Amino acid sequence: ARLAHFASFSTNKRTNVKTDTAGRKPNPRFGAVWLPSDAVSIFANYSDIVANASNVNPDGSTLKPVESAILELGSRVELFQRRVTLTGGYYELTNANTLNTDPLRPGYRIETGEQRTRGFEFDFVGSLLTGWQTIGSLNFTKGVVTKDLVTPAGNRLANTPARTISVWNRYQFSGGVGRGLGAGFGVVAVGGRFGDVANTFYIPAYVRFDAALSYRAKQWDISLNAQNLADTEYVRTTSGRLSIRPGSPRDLSVRFRQRL
Repeated sequence: ARLAHFASFSTNKRTNVKTDTAGRKPNPRFGAVWLPSDAVSIFANYSDIVANASNVNPDGSTLKPVESAILELGSRVELFQRRVTLTGGYYELTNANTLNTDPLRPGYRIETGEQRTRGFEFDFVGSLLTGWQTIGSLNFTKGVVTKDLVTPAGNRLANTPARTISVWNRYQFSGGVGRGLGAGFGVVAVGGRFGDVANTFYIPAYVRFDAALSYRAKQWDISLNAQNLADTEYVRTTSGRLSIRPGSPRDLSVRFRQRL
């Protein structure tokens, strides 16, 4: 059982009018897990979230908080003496009092409705061979506007790809000449998505390759990490046509750690 307390304080510098607003709202969280066997678990979660809005109206009054409800249903299965774990689940996220640009008052926002995201997610974590670990994730998502005074209902949400796939493999040598040496390679594939909630422009899909090389000694370790090996040009996220953030080009970093 949770209770959210939120408060906003604003001052209009043109009129020197100060506005203070505060409120409370229950935001409970419920969860249940059923274990039909040692290797299988079935779970269900529900949670309310309240996020206070920092935007204000021209008169200085604050907007209503964004209210979210999250529902998740799924199952987890462990195989091969728990060396492989498979997780699959359905989720639904509903946001009420969502904010959009006010078409009549430039520079201000209005609470214009509701947005909903539904999807399926599948995760894989396994170590079938000694020293080899694989982590994979597959996500199918559909995010739409369900109620709005400005945006047509049914429009896709911004920066919400229909499909996302990621796979990471890592091998750690445990003996012989390569003892202490580790190597990893991964792929991230993100589907196309709209750049704004009005669906006026589209962001193309992209595939990114990452890698890592490490060495671990008794009291220290060093690692070389490479992100976007192919130096692919892609858009990471947007906040509208005038705020498009590209992904990082090829990025190399070295980390050294000493254990005392």
